[in-house]
Amino acid sequence: MCRTIGRAVMALVSLLVLAAPGPAARADVPTAATPSRSGSHLAMRNEMRAVIDAERVTLEALNARFRQSADAEAGLAIQREIAQLKVQTELSLLRIQARHARAAGRATVADAIERAIREIESPPVPLPAGIRPVPAPGTPATPAPTR
Repeated sequence: MCRTIGRAVMALVSLLVLAAPGPAARADVPTAATPSRSGSHLAMRNEMRAVIDAERVTLEALNARFRQSADAEAGLAIQREIAQLKVQTELSLLRIQARHARAAGRATVADAIERAIREIESPPVPLPAGIRPVPAPGTPATPAPTR
């Protein structure tokens, strides 16, 4: 499920980063930032492609090891390596997008991507039913009703 959420976040963020105009960019007014912006998109795409290509090579090696594994325990360990590789690849792609968004002056988009990265790295832990979190010091124990 985490992988599915990560992929959805990555797809959404990709669309935001690639489709959002820069602060000074408008479709009807060419600016000096336009050529460098497209160059930046090309650089980002090339970085992302390199990460994906590296993942593919590593994944092929892990799959080869998996096919040759002698027992279930070794196979399970390799499957865990594959899962970790995929998460790390997603995080790398998101970091690239965040860095490029920030460099292009899209701090809000970069902040959203960085929040997504933090959530993937440290997902919220669900509490068992009937247990409420302890409020932080200085906050009311029960939330005040809103009207």
